[in-house]
Amino acid sequence: MGAEEKRLIDAFEDLLDHERALLLSGSLDGLARIVEEKAQLAAKLGQVKGAKSLETIKRKAEHNARLLEAASAGIRSVTRWIAAVRDGPEPLSTYSASGRRTTLGGPGASVEKRA
Repeated sequence: MGAEEKRLIDAFEDLLDHERALLLSGSLDGLARIVEEKAQLAAKLGQVKGAKSLETIKRKAEHNARLLEAASAGIRSVTRWIAAVRDGPEPLSTYSASGRRTTLGGPGASVEKRA
């Protein structure tokens, strides 16, 4: 492996470490800023020979992919929670003692506030 290939691999490893730190800190805007640099380095890395020298990069990239998926799942969960809070609870259908169907909650339902 030549000096240029070593420099490229080191630069990509450093970028993956930085990406990991951004993922762990929740800095999504920081992730957006490194996308172009990551794409450029990945394109250059495709020309590097020797699978052994790329094993660390592969391991770090796979770890970051798992972190990114976990972050995405968290964002989806929060989005669903916000929608549930905004839209209110689903209506509940129940029956009275006399057997009449009654719907509780749903659109237009309000909560009584007491002091």
